Amino acid sequence: MDDVKKTLPPVHAVIVAAGSSSRMGGRESKIFVRLGGKNVIFRSVEAFAKHPYITDITVVVRAGEEERVKEELRPLSELKPLTLVTGGEERTDSVAAGVDSIAEDDGIVAIHDGARPLVSERIISEAAEAAHIYGGAVPAVPVKDTVRIAGEDGFALPSPPRETLRAVQTPQCFALCEFREALKAARERRQAGERFTDDAGVFELAGKRIRLTEGSYDNLKITTPEDVAAAEGILERREVKQ
Repeated sequence: MDDVKKTLPPVHAVIVAAGSSSRMGGRESKIFVRLGGKNVIFRSVEAFAKHPYITDITVVVRAGEEERVKEELRPLSELKPLTLVTGGEERTDSVAAGVDSIAEDDGIVAIHDGARPLVSERIISEAAEAAHIYGGAVPAVPVKDTVRIAGEDGFALPSPPRETLRAVQTPQCFALCEFREALKAARERRQAGERFTDDAGVFELAGKRIRLTEGSYDNLKITTPEDVAAAEGILERREVKQ
């Protein structure tokens, strides 16, 4: 990948942190939960602010949380240009708001969940490099459990081969101009009632294929209180290794 690094275009990060946090069970948004002295959104953005490939960062937040997030992230604005925008009703709306804020027309967009605070430099690098080559790339890990497909009658349908299944993560990286085109198609589908929970699914609307890169089980998404405990355990393990 050394030749790829030399020709890599600008990589624009879009950190999506506009979710409802309904499964956390508390009043406060999960992005403000503290892990090892830093909150979730700070850790998520910090990983991109310190990454050599990233040229600028847009953080998409919930309405009413703009000032707090801006204050929390102030130290990171010294590392990379940092923009805050307000998210929309659905994930696709929030992603579109972040992508629309990018002034450039070329390069790569790296879309990351604001609730994945433990993403590594390697995961970001490999996804961005693969997107440069293939147009779109998504980090993923093998599924640990056997997966069943539920039929409409409540009975299980035949299981797909587990060795072929992957759980996708973020950052999901795409050629920026092509992803903009895919967003146009997604907006039209939205008007017809279709919903997208995965940015790669949006990219595929443009007839594009997705390259899978190596993720990590450490790159978990904070969704429930149990995830917070797991993340704290990962941080403790990393400190021991240091």
